[in-house]
Amino acid sequence: MSKLLHIIADYGSNDPAFHEVEQRLLTLYPDFQFIETSVPPFNTIATGFWIYQYALGAHPEGMMIYSNTAPRKDDKARREENAGEHFLYAQLDNGVEIAAVNAGYCFSFVKPHVKRFATLDTANHGSQFRSRDFYPRAAAELARGNKDIIIRDLDVTHIPDAPNNCIAWVDGYGNIKTTVRKSQVAFEKGSKVQIIIDGVI
Repeated sequence: MSKLLHIIADYGSNDPAFHEVEQRLLTLYPDFQFIETSVPPFNTIATGFWIYQYALGAHPEGMMIYSNTAPRKDDKARREENAGEHFLYAQLDNGVEIAAVNAGYCFSFVKPHVKRFATLDTANHGSQFRSRDFYPRAAAELARGNKDIIIRDLDVTHIPDAPNNCIAWVDGYGNIKTTVRKSQVAFEKGSKVQIIIDGVI
């Protein structure tokens, strides 16, 4: 059965890393259909934003999200065998399944919709390219409906809340998507305001 899989990662636009991961995924589950989204290096805000946009938008039945943005900032000590943030599982209240590296704000935007949050039976060290060498097997097992790959439930409260007053994305037209909520501001429509981004007015 064909299954749409969004791949959200910081590999870089047109980076063959996407295709190495997709080749491995297709080897394990030939019925995947891919959509790639490249986010800036180590940008977990952008990653979390797009996980939310895709997961909560209208989508085909059985759609999954696979994400790898791993700044490896969870531990400042010396790394053994390229260890990094763990690859975790989330199922949302609308049924969408997410398999993603638990770094920064990757799960934050969907946090209010997470029905189940858990660890996956997969290695998180031993390869510099974990999202090609280890994580596709977990995604393929989830696509087959094999829940044995899910090994331990976690408390959703461990997911950080989405950050306020940040830039989540700048689209191709230069429009800035922010995490500012309308409820946070009290400007009247038509007001002139001064905005400073990275010290630029």
